[in-house]
Amino acid sequence: MTVKIGGSSCTSSITFAGEDTIADQESIQSSDKTFDEALDQASVQVAPLGWAVYLKVNAGPYEDPVNTLGQRDTAVIGYDRNDLKELAPDRDPYLTLVFPHPDWGEKAGDYGADYQPLDRSQTNEWYFVIRTSELLQDLKLSWQGPVDILKDSKLVDMDTGETVMLKKLSSFSTEWYGLQERHFKWVLKKSKNKKKPISEELN
Repeated sequence: MTVKIGGSSCTSSITFAGEDTIADQESIQSSDKTFDEALDQASVQVAPLGWAVYLKVNAGPYEDPVNTLGQRDTAVIGYDRNDLKELAPDRDPYLTLVFPHPDWGEKAGDYGADYQPLDRSQTNEWYFVIRTSELLQDLKLSWQGPVDILKDSKLVDMDTGETVMLKKLSSFSTEWYGLQERHFKWVLKKSKNKKKPISEELN
């Protein structure tokens, strides 16, 4: 996670080892880079059979550039090697987006990448939280992903009840409402076209 403050930046390293890695990846270290460059780096993590949506959050002078939700043929319900744990912020100020999973037993915690089994025959949901150490006013959430996934997705602001259909949108702006933690849910409805190989959505 990179926290940008004005023209400078504070960069924290996120390292994953052993069974918490994806494939042979030993570590991921965030740096002061553009959103597109960060997406290029993250895209190599996507399995051939599956899809991913990349989330970016901005608030004031701060940002958390790359967080991932998706489905893979190698994923299971609950924790698996596709899910990447997010380390707690090691400095103030900070802005972070995480997928909290207190229900994952020994693997319970906050995650920066949350993959579910590759299954479009039912509705799927991802719950995530955006946290900050500051009292901020504005919040902007941006995303990039396969068109067929976005057109079947909606974003639910769990603090206000607002629901946004994502078919023609690439971002959503809202407020903090005096809070330092905001709660959202990404909902993907089941696919009507079950014959279409999901791997095509990565092309």
